[in-house]
Formats: sequence, C-alpha cells, structure tokens
Amino acid sequence: MSILADRLPQQCKNVYMLARIGAGFKSRADASEFLPIGERTLAKIETGEKVPSPEEISVMADTYNRQKLLYEYCSELCPVGKQIAVKPEEKDLSGSTIGLLRWIKEVQGDLERLVEIAEDNRITPDEVPDLVITMDKISALWKSIVTYKFYVDCVARINTKEKQPTLVAERQAAYNIL
Repeated sequence: MSILADRLPQQCKNVYMLARIGAGFKSRADASEFLPIGERTLAKIETGEKVPSPEEISVMADTYNRQKLLYEYCSELCPVGKQIAVKPEEKDLSGSTIGLLRWIKEVQGDLERLVEIAEDNRITPDEVPDLVITMDKISALWKSIVTYKFYVDCVARINTKEKQPTLVAERQAAYNIL
C-alpha cells in the first residue's frame, strides 16, 4: 500500500482506487491517460456510483497490473460469476503450494471410491454421502488450484513488468525528454 492510500479515510478506499494508487497513478487524470475510460467514469467507479463493465475491469486489471480485480469482479459483481467463480485466497508460495498438495492428496484417497460410484453409471442412496464428501474435497482442491494459479500469475506478471519499464515510469521518461 502506498503512503497516499494510507492517508485516505477508510470510506474513500475501494479496490479500484487502491489498485490505481498501487500502480503509481496518483490521480484519476493520470490513470485515464492510459485507460480507455474517462476521468469522470473512473471517479464513478472508484466512488461506487457505477459498477464497472467487464471490459473496464479487464483494462484496469491489465493497466494497473492487478489481476485480483478480475477475480473480485467475477466472484462479487458478475451475476454468473457469483454462482460459479472461486475467489483465490491471498497466500504466499509456500502456503499456496502446501494447500494445493494437501488437497491433491485428500482427493487421491477418494478416487477409488469415486470410480466405484461411477462404474454402474448411477448414484444409489447409500453412495450419496461418500459422493458429497468427495465433492467437498474436490471443491477445496479447485479453490487451491485457483489460489496457486493466482499466485503464479501475479509473480509472472510482476517478473515480466520488472524487465520492462512501468507505464508510470515510461510516462515520466517521456515528459523528461520533452
């Protein structure tokens, strides 16, 4: 979190404003120069007056290098995503890897039973409890996969961006040349 974001009152902070400030854009005007979103529209998004469109979220996530915006949108704002999207947990490499491997091991222990249930192509009443338990484990595994992927995607994007000048640095360099 930047010093500027730390000084803001809590009611002024939202995920979009924090993403913009975290990306180095001190003002909406600065950010709107790099986004196909006008300053007024950006203000409405940041103050909660407007729900951003998927296209706006996508371009903000890319410009701000904040992939979490995509997950937040899908799991909290998108009507379909609310039903099916899995929101990743914020974990480091160790936590996400250990969580992933733990759930892989848990599901592996149930694979034989899952095959037994599926062999006759029907689910009998006595198989339902085992199937429900296995599906809960598979859901937890899926969340671990999403969390791990989120971590890896973020690290890959950060490492890629470190090799290239940031948008803010490019803009500052352009002003210095002029």
